[in-house]
Amino acid sequence: MNTQDAIRIAELETAEARNLRGWTPEEIRNLQAPVGTTAQFHQTWQALMQQLERVLSLAHQRQPNRTETHEAVSIAKHLLGKVGDKLDNAVQE
Repeated sequence: MNTQDAIRIAELETAEARNLRGWTPEEIRNLQAPVGTTAQFHQTWQALMQQLERVLSLAHQRQPNRTETHEAVSIAKHLLGKVGDKLDNAVQE
Protein backbone atom coordinates (compact mmCIF):
# COMPACT_ATOMS: atom_id res chain seq x y z
CA MET A 1 0.00 0.00 0.00
CA ASN A 2 1.39 3.39 -0.94
CA THR A 3 0.74 6.76 0.67
CA GLN A 4 -2.03 7.70 -1.75
CA ASP A 5 -3.87 4.46 -0.99
CA ALA A 6 -3.60 5.13 2.75
CA ILE A 7 -4.91 8.68 2.31
CA ARG A 8 -7.83 7.47 0.20
CA ILE A 9 -8.72 4.78 2.78
CA ALA A 10 -8.64 7.41 5.53
CA GLU A 11 -10.89 9.69 3.47
CA LEU A 12 -13.38 6.88 2.90
CA GLU A 13 -13.34 5.92 6.58
CA THR A 14 -13.94 9.56 7.53
CA ALA A 15 -16.84 9.83 5.07
CA GLU A 16 -18.29 6.57 6.41
CA ALA A 17 -18.07 7.89 9.98
CA ARG A 18 -19.88 11.06 8.88
CA ASN A 19 -22.56 8.99 7.19
CA LEU A 20 -23.12 7.01 10.40
CA ARG A 21 -23.33 10.03 12.73
CA GLY A 22 -24.86 12.46 10.20
CA TRP A 23 -23.29 15.39 8.40
CA THR A 24 -23.08 18.77 10.10
CA PRO A 25 -24.26 21.84 8.16
CA GLU A 26 -20.64 23.07 8.05
CA GLU A 27 -19.44 19.78 6.55
CA ILE A 28 -22.16 19.96 3.90
CA ARG A 29 -21.17 23.55 3.00
CA ASN A 30 -17.50 22.56 2.75
CA LEU A 31 -18.16 19.43 0.74
CA GLN A 32 -16.58 19.54 -2.69
CA ALA A 33 -18.62 17.31 -4.95
CA PRO A 34 -16.82 15.60 -7.80
CA VAL A 35 -16.85 17.78 -10.92
CA GLY A 36 -18.86 15.26 -12.94
CA THR A 37 -21.75 15.37 -10.47
CA THR A 38 -22.46 19.11 -10.63
CA ALA A 39 -25.48 20.38 -12.56
CA GLN A 40 -23.33 22.83 -14.54
CA PHE A 41 -20.96 20.08 -15.67
CA HIS A 42 -23.89 17.82 -16.59
CA GLN A 43 -25.49 20.59 -18.70
CA THR A 44 -22.23 21.26 -20.54
CA TRP A 45 -21.66 17.53 -21.05
CA GLN A 46 -25.17 17.06 -22.50
CA ALA A 47 -24.68 20.01 -24.84
CA LEU A 48 -21.35 18.55 -25.97
CA MET A 49 -22.90 15.13 -26.65
CA GLN A 50 -25.70 16.72 -28.70
CA GLN A 51 -23.20 18.77 -30.67
CA LEU A 52 -21.03 15.72 -31.36
CA GLU A 53 -24.13 13.94 -32.68
CA ARG A 54 -24.64 16.90 -35.03
CA VAL A 55 -21.02 16.70 -36.20
CA LEU A 56 -21.38 12.95 -36.77
CA SER A 57 -24.57 13.50 -38.74
CA LEU A 58 -22.84 16.05 -40.97
CA ALA A 59 -19.90 13.68 -41.46
CA HIS A 60 -22.27 11.06 -42.88
CA GLN A 61 -23.73 13.43 -45.49
CA ARG A 62 -22.52 12.95 -49.02
CA GLN A 63 -21.91 16.68 -49.51
CA PRO A 64 -22.08 18.53 -46.18
CA ASN A 65 -22.50 22.30 -46.17
CA ARG A 66 -19.05 23.76 -45.48
CA THR A 67 -20.28 26.67 -43.33
CA GLU A 68 -22.66 24.49 -41.32
CA THR A 69 -19.93 21.91 -40.77
CA HIS A 70 -17.39 24.52 -39.66
CA GLU A 71 -19.91 26.02 -37.24
CA ALA A 72 -20.84 22.61 -35.77
CA VAL A 73 -17.20 21.63 -35.26
CA SER A 74 -16.38 25.04 -33.76
CA ILE A 75 -19.22 24.75 -31.22
CA ALA A 76 -18.13 21.20 -30.34
CA LYS A 77 -14.56 22.38 -29.76
CA HIS A 78 -15.82 25.22 -27.56
CA LEU A 79 -17.96 22.86 -25.45
CA LEU A 80 -15.12 20.34 -25.16
CA GLY A 81 -12.88 23.18 -23.97
CA LYS A 82 -15.43 24.09 -21.29
CA VAL A 83 -15.56 20.48 -20.09
CA GLY A 84 -11.75 20.36 -20.04
CA ASP A 85 -11.56 23.65 -18.13
CA LYS A 86 -13.92 22.34 -15.44
CA LEU A 87 -11.80 19.21 -15.06
CA ASP A 88 -8.54 21.21 -15.01
CA ASN A 89 -9.92 23.57 -12.37
CA ALA A 90 -10.94 20.62 -10.20
CA VAL A 91 -7.48 19.08 -10.45
CA GLN A 92 -5.78 22.37 -9.49
CA GLU A 93 -7.94 22.89 -6.35
